[in-house]
Amino acid sequence: AIVARRAAEESLARSQAQLEEEAAVSAAVAHVAEGMFSSLDTPVMLEHLCRLTTDVLGCDYTTTLLWRADGDVFAPVACHGLTHEAREVALGRRVPRESMSALFSGAAGDDVVEYHSPRSPGTHVCIALRRGKDLVGVQNACWRDATERLTPRRRRIAQATARLAAMALANARLVEE
Repeated sequence: AIVARRAAEESLARSQAQLEEEAAVSAAVAHVAEGMFSSLDTPVMLEHLCRLTTDVLGCDYTTTLLWRADGDVFAPVACHGLTHEAREVALGRRVPRESMSALFSGAAGDDVVEYHSPRSPGTHVCIALRRGKDLVGVQNACWRDATERLTPRRRRIAQATARLAAMALANARLVEE
């Protein structure tokens, strides 16, 4: 009877932990959704995306890069959590499409990728923003230290954030047209 009771308590504790995990992810996604759809103005929405991503992933700063046909590059268009000087440097960088596409072409075909760059210290988590199968942007979440940061919870939040951001970008584009 004691063994059965202990097993039942352990099962209940696992279920409780799963429910708490689901509640935390749902709350983060709801927070992002509320903020993303509060404006249809693209620059404002992109600033919201950076602020919200920084908030829900607990990172130090974020940047949003969008694909630019003129030059075939991904160019930073918004950021949050950077000093004025670092912001100017970040917004001046351009990433060739081939480099960004290669980042997401891993065997897993994952749209959330953690990497460490010799050019930019710390840990970076890149989140693909897609329109259909096309890569139209990347949300880059950064931590200044090099600790592994992509927990299962953060991965799920990042994936949901990418879907919400892609929808918000599509809505803003339709309004602009």
